[in-house]
Amino acid sequence: MQITQETIPPIDARTNKIVFTLDSTFFGIGAYFISVNTVLTGLASQLTNDKTLIGLIPLAWQVSFLLPQLFAARLIHGKTRTRCNMAIPILLGRPPLIILGLLLVLGFQIPPTLLLGLLLFSIVTFMVADSLATAAWFDMLARNFSPATKGRIITLGGVIGSVGGIVAGVVVGEILGNRDIPFPLNYGIVISIANILFALSFAMFFFIRERPGNPKAHDDKPKGSYLAHIKNLIVTDARLRKAILVRVLANVEQMAAAFYVVYARESLQLPEGSIGVFTVAVVVGGILGTIVFGWIYN
Repeated sequence: MQITQETIPPIDARTNKIVFTLDSTFFGIGAYFISVNTVLTGLASQLTNDKTLIGLIPLAWQVSFLLPQLFAARLIHGKTRTRCNMAIPILLGRPPLIILGLLLVLGFQIPPTLLLGLLLFSIVTFMVADSLATAAWFDMLARNFSPATKGRIITLGGVIGSVGGIVAGVVVGEILGNRDIPFPLNYGIVISIANILFALSFAMFFFIRERPGNPKAHDDKPKGSYLAHIKNLIVTDARLRKAILVRVLANVEQMAAAFYVVYARESLQLPEGSIGVFTVAVVVGGILGTIVFGWIYN
């Protein structure tokens, strides 16, 4: 079908505002249900006492999200529509986490080592898919909204998601701390709730009225090897090197933060339900950090 001016939705279309906001909200709340620094690390510590293996959980989360982004932008460069670039990775990367949740809920007797391996595999596939989809998501966001509206959508989705994250932390604490819900059923329920929210987030994109991009706007595509281009940017741009260094240090700190839950369970003998309290603390800390650092930036 030939695209005419009448079939192209207007910028800042009301339907798209609602869809993007709901997508951001559902995904944000779902992510708190499987917070890597609380819930997933807590699950791993139930499966093994090996701190190195437990440390692989936050490491896999960070690396699997960051490294694919080197190539994610390349995949969508010059494309007029990127909905498929978002949908395909999600459809390929989400099933392992869904399977993990179902196996835990249905009570299959799986050796802890194998279950830990499945948990790691689920994290890697989920985060690689999310990394690739994120580039397409932001591209669609940029093409469908003005800068001011983009900011409002991201802010509103973040605020609602944070409020939902506090609720998620309370729910996680109630489920994991309930003596009538044994392990691993309790974690299976938590992960399955997250999967339902992720599914709702994904469903929102069936309602998007996507504005096509302008292929002529991408005529500045770098010549030669893509990796060589990245290397040249890092070598010649001092500010980029500093930004990368800060990001690396921040990610190292985030990986260390996961061991607060392990320490709380093993050394302080806190109950499993305390993971919900830690999740709430992560959300509240994120809100306060946004306010403080936003003030510093301004």
